Amino acid sequence: MNASVAFRGESRGATEVAVASAGVSVPFTAIRNNVVFLVDDDHVRACRVAVHQTRNGRSEITAGLAGGEEIVLNPPGGLRNGDKIRVKGRP
Repeated sequence: MNASVAFRGESRGATEVAVASAGVSVPFTAIRNNVVFLVDDDHVRACRVAVHQTRNGRSEITAGLAGGEEIVLNPPGGLRNGDKIRVKGRP
């Protein structure tokens, strides 16, 4: 999702146009040391992310996620890349 944003230039009064993309946000509890864990069937895959800012319990991700990925919301301390998991509510 993209949005066009117009800024009014201060020096000459000219209008500059920039394209800002709507960032992906995740609950801050899903991030551990700039890593989120993606759910890949019954395993997890560690994914390094760049966090722009965190507010109201959510962190804005600027790199590493495209949006729509299924992530572990509150990864336990010992979770590692490739670990097998069971997703709550799934057989």
